[in-house]
Amino acid sequence: MKLVLNTGLRKNKKGLNAFRFSMLLPALVVLLAINLAPILDTFISSLQDYYLPEADQRHFIGFRNYLSLIKDARFLNSLKLTTIFVFGTVATETIVAIALALVLATRFRAARLVRGILLLPIFLTPITISFMWRIMFAPTLGILNYFLELVGLPP
Repeated sequence: MKLVLNTGLRKNKKGLNAFRFSMLLPALVVLLAINLAPILDTFISSLQDYYLPEADQRHFIGFRNYLSLIKDARFLNSLKLTTIFVFGTVATETIVAIALALVLATRFRAARLVRGILLLPIFLTPITISFMWRIMFAPTLGILNYFLELVGLPP
């Protein structure tokens, strides 16, 4: 017995995938434009020689800026220190995170207290923001009501 596949279902699935991609396309274009445009502009600027106060007097010098960086001892030292710092902090944070996860996965007496303390920053952020908005909208001292009164609107 031969199994016959439903070609209509396959076509429908291709159409659904095309529709999904077309819905994502505008967001992808905006993301690429927002991220790629500054990167390209920075790279093009790095290939030029110019003095910032006189930025209209640019001239192309190619990769000479990069060659001078490679020869600069201060840059190489800062690159070495940055590399050590990044690997050191990533390793330390990973070890601390795994240890903390293991501790919190076990049952002990103060587990609820420790979990509550660790969740405290998550709860404090919206509370702090709401207090800031209350202060900004305060009838007598609020900055937003001050600006509303400047344009002639009631607080």
